[in-house]
Amino acid sequence: MKTLLPLIASVLVTSISFGQCIDTLPYKENFENGTGGWVEDNTNNGSWAFGTPLKNTITNAASGVNAWTTGGLSTGTYQNNENSWVTSPCFDLSAAMGNEWVALKVWWESEFGWDGANLQYSTDSGQTWLNVGAFGASNNWFNDNNIQAVPGGSVQGWTGRENTNDGSNGWVIAKHPLDNNTLGQPQVFFRIAFAADVSVNDDGFAFDDFAIATPPTINLGNDTVDCANFSIHPGLAGTYAWSIADTAGGPYTTISNQPTLFLTNPSAQDSTFNLQVLYTDTFGLCTADTMRITLLPAPYHTFADSITLCHDATLNLWADTATNHTYAWSTGQSTGMITIDTVGTYSVVVTNTTSGCSHADTVAIDYTTPVALGNDIFACIGDTILLDATMPNNIYRWINGENTATIATDTSGLFFVEATDTILGCFSTDTITVTLSPPANVNLGPDVILCNIDTLLLDAGPGGSYLWSDGSTAQTLEVNGPMLGLGAYTYWVIVNNNGCEVQDDIAVLVTTCPGIDERLGEHTINIYPNPAKEQVHLVISGTQKTEMTLMIFSAQGRQVHCENVLANMGTTTHTIPLSNWAKGMYYLHLSTAKTTVVKRVVVQ
Repeated sequence: MKTLLPLIASVLVTSISFGQCIDTLPYKENFENGTGGWVEDNTNNGSWAFGTPLKNTITNAASGVNAWTTGGLSTGTYQNNENSWVTSPCFDLSAAMGNEWVALKVWWESEFGWDGANLQYSTDSGQTWLNVGAFGASNNWFNDNNIQAVPGGSVQGWTGRENTNDGSNGWVIAKHPLDNNTLGQPQVFFRIAFAADVSVNDDGFAFDDFAIATPPTINLGNDTVDCANFSIHPGLAGTYAWSIADTAGGPYTTISNQPTLFLTNPSAQDSTFNLQVLYTDTFGLCTADTMRITLLPAPYHTFADSITLCHDATLNLWADTATNHTYAWSTGQSTGMITIDTVGTYSVVVTNTTSGCSHADTVAIDYTTPVALGNDIFACIGDTILLDATMPNNIYRWINGENTATIATDTSGLFFVEATDTILGCFSTDTITVTLSPPANVNLGPDVILCNIDTLLLDAGPGGSYLWSDGSTAQTLEVNGPMLGLGAYTYWVIVNNNGCEVQDDIAVLVTTCPGIDERLGEHTINIYPNPAKEQVHLVISGTQKTEMTLMIFSAQGRQVHCENVLANMGTTTHTIPLSNWAKGMYYLHLSTAKTTVVKRVVVQ
């Protein structure tokens, strides 16, 4: 048998100091910003702690992360012979109207009949404490009146544990009207008192979300007769429990816990019933209201918000098949069913010709995208072509047996792919022809120097189609020195042979060529043979002995030869060996102190 220590709580007097009392109602403290002025007293083996409970049974706060609990926050238990409490701030209830309630969320896990907790109040700064309410009250109030450890000096309170089926089994809302002795009082304190005997300890007691407020009111309105597809939304923050009962006084059956209730009557007859709502506000206080509703028959059909079809599918969209309904579709049709084969948003208004009630609904129709390989491909032999069938949520089968989204090919041919949508099962196919052609032989030749009085014909050679840098499309392009003027120019051409494109370019330097009339001052200049193979002879005729400079440039403008030449009176022949020169066009620049003549020489 347990032996209790002498009762301490009944004789212990504690005086409370306080500052400004809370005089504004409603009041709610969820402890998420701290203790809110609540203070624990663990003087007598107390174990109250504030924070997030992570105990064996009490494993969380009721809301948020903070709550008060005995036995510490972790897996410890309350103490033997514990006699402790947590005291509230001071409340000024001078202006209380008399209809206020106190509500709090509690969780108890303690030895039934021996250890427990209760809620008490004091109007004399803690000199004396009295229970709020008593054993036997409803709404999860005290469940025992013989707690041996006498929390707060009282045998009444919350006690019990889960495994003996008298614990709270989680957080519950306990609520009770304020005691009349607190009304009109300028200084009222509350406290949660806890006490334990000499042995057998558990998690203990926890509380959160303490509130003092007036119970809410809710008004569903007058009894009504209305079309089905009827909705009610009181618009109050909190929780709802909607239930209905027949008009003969049968029991109520819960049908929804949503803030908005939607009611319909799919039958062909009027439907009359009683509707009840149980509403609980954010303070944990509740109220209820009822109304009688008669719902006239109304068409009711709900489409999905959206429907996705395979790319080649049609849809028979039904509103319903009732004989006493009329239909007004957004397409202008008036039948119960329409056939859809186009992306779009479709709506219908269905009207019951008997009751006059109507219902509207809308659905968005979309289609999957079929596989698409794109346009046929023309490219060059030697190119690698990537064929891409990629689409979301699809699997593939190519003509060559591969099942990847892409394949690569370097051969011409007809390619075929099947794609299957893994979500809807939609099937689509596509083909593409790949043609690889040999590239055209395009060679505009080496870069050249062009006299400003000459022209040059650029020839891209045989091919399919041509595009020159000036936008022209012929096989040849004439470069006109006189029209261009002095300077450096670049020309390019793209030759397309059945989709195989090849490009070449050439640089042309247009420069002055004085003396092209074969005269250099008083001297006459002649070159032979031209074209030449082994050597070329430079013949200079004149009446004066003159020193000259001979420079020879390649067609690319690179100097390949330079020497001084002495022209005597009469005729002077100067021979230039060519055996080591590459074939091509060369420019001979023969200069005196006053002028220069340029001659073209072709080496074969």
